[in-house]
Amino acid sequence: MNGGHTALWDGGVRRYLGTLTSTISAADVSALAFSADGRVLAVGMGNGAVQLWDTETRQPVGAPIITPGSWIFAMSLHDNTLYVAAEHVPFQRFGLTPAAATATICQRAGGGLTPEDWATYFPGHPFQPTCGGDAR
Repeated sequence: MNGGHTALWDGGVRRYLGTLTSTISAADVSALAFSADGRVLAVGMGNGAVQLWDTETRQPVGAPIITPGSWIFAMSLHDNTLYVAAEHVPFQRFGLTPAAATATICQRAGGGLTPEDWATYFPGHPFQPTCGGDAR
């Protein structure tokens, strides 16, 4: 891969399956990692971003994960967790499940929606506690 394009081949490198075109501005690939079942490919870029790909559809899975590092040296996908080692940041762990994403969002937001926030963003829908049921 170079300049935001990754050639995808079958496991025996006998059949070309297609090209993955990065959603990240043209940056050189520095690391690759497949999930154990081969359904997801993590592409680490020289700018510290990681894009996950569905290998069957050859479509990106979500937005790029922006790491605090720069050049990514190594990655591993294991049990819905992405492990990344990058320049100036020796090791990072990113949970890839909806529950992990929710926990990260709730932590960064400082808690769940208040009933007032809920009414603003979801008018006409009954309030539902978020982030473990705690309203700020």
